[in-house]
Amino acid sequence: MEKSKIDQSISLPKIPKDKEYEDFISAILQSGGYYLERGIIHRIKQDVLELDIVSTKYSKENVERTISEIKSGGWGLSDIFKVRGWLDYLGLDKASFIVQQPNQTMDISKDIASKINVVLINNKDLDNSELFDAYSITKENIADEAIESYRYAFALEAEMILYLRSRSKSDPSKIGFQALEKYLFEINSNSFFVNKPVDRIKKLFEAYVKNKNITARIAEEIENKPYPDSGDDLIINKNQFNKLFYEVKGKSVLYVALYAELVTRITILKSCIEDILIGNSDNFEDRLQHFTLPKNIKEGLQELQKEPYSYLYPYFWQVFIYLFGGFILNDKKAKEYELLSLMTKIPIEHIPNAFNAFDKLFPLGQGKSWMIQQPCTQITVMQFFPLPLSGIGANYRRIIYKKDGDDSYDNLSKQLTSGHSIDNIIKWNNLAYHFLETSARRK
Repeated sequence: MEKSKIDQSISLPKIPKDKEYEDFISAILQSGGYYLERGIIHRIKQDVLELDIVSTKYSKENVERTISEIKSGGWGLSDIFKVRGWLDYLGLDKASFIVQQPNQTMDISKDIASKINVVLINNKDLDNSELFDAYSITKENIADEAIESYRYAFALEAEMILYLRSRSKSDPSKIGFQALEKYLFEINSNSFFVNKPVDRIKKLFEAYVKNKNITARIAEEIENKPYPDSGDDLIINKNQFNKLFYEVKGKSVLYVALYAELVTRITILKSCIEDILIGNSDNFEDRLQHFTLPKNIKEGLQELQKEPYSYLYPYFWQVFIYLFGGFILNDKKAKEYELLSLMTKIPIEHIPNAFNAFDKLFPLGQGKSWMIQQPCTQITVMQFFPLPLSGIGANYRRIIYKKDGDDSYDNLSKQLTSGHSIDNIIKWNNLAYHFLETSARRK
């Protein structure tokens, strides 16, 4: 990933190891049509287990989840039996064990693994063929630029969390920083271990309400005001709003807070879709009655039931967030929708419905939409989006819209009708770079 206008770049290792290898496998699965949950920790006073990847494949009538353990280094049969134990503990049916370094008795190991319903995948030299077969991924549908962009996105995601932890440790007096760490753990890990989708929705909404408008609340504390007990009717103060969305000059915990709020909404959407697919849909409305949800959100859930491709919305939103960076280039709208349709399998004419899902589940009121025309540009953006991830989308567009081998931002600028569009794209790119360069220095 390049820092625009400066002769610097951050490169991904061709042979990734450890966490970067997990990111590589995640990028393939995400590109292959799977909704991902990553780094899930089950904690009961102490850490009970940690799942590298849980991948979910949605069809019209089914939700198929697979847990994956990833090993770039040494491993043994005991590790495979451990994964089998996780399957039993979690009540799931499918697991894979993906290794970068095969042992000398791979055939025997595979046979043992298959008998306990774990697929052992040999991914020596990043061949990926066994991975594609195990997950029914068509190699021709996997683009190198998408794999690369997802890897950057996952690295950025991790760096944002690390930045929050460092700020939380360096300034323990900030109540909001501590609350944000707990909120992220609640959404990413604790809620995962609630088995029934309908109960998970309830747990997620309880966390959502408790931490309502957490970005605005932390913004108050950053301005040396007390951390508000409630986020009701609170908005990000003007000073911090301008720094976040207009100046875009550097790192901020508020970007992590915006990310937490976004992930919460996506996880709620996912759980709603899963309840529609595998819950008792005949009693869907009755089961919603015990939720402390606004009436319009309940109505939104019922509307989603009627839409023919709503089962693909969770995956659609992950693609839009981690690859497209939460924005659409209006000058390339037809191509952008074509790409989204190709990747998510939602027909182009139904893409607007996928975008409108947020308006139905999380209405902003007064006829406002989550997707808006950004002032003075030809870009449609998602409101309150964590702009470091927009930098991933900027870099992705630089690559996919190259002409005659030229993948520079100057080349992309020539394809856009507003000079302000490229100005913002470069700002977003450089913001992502600022986060990622910290990770690069550690290596």
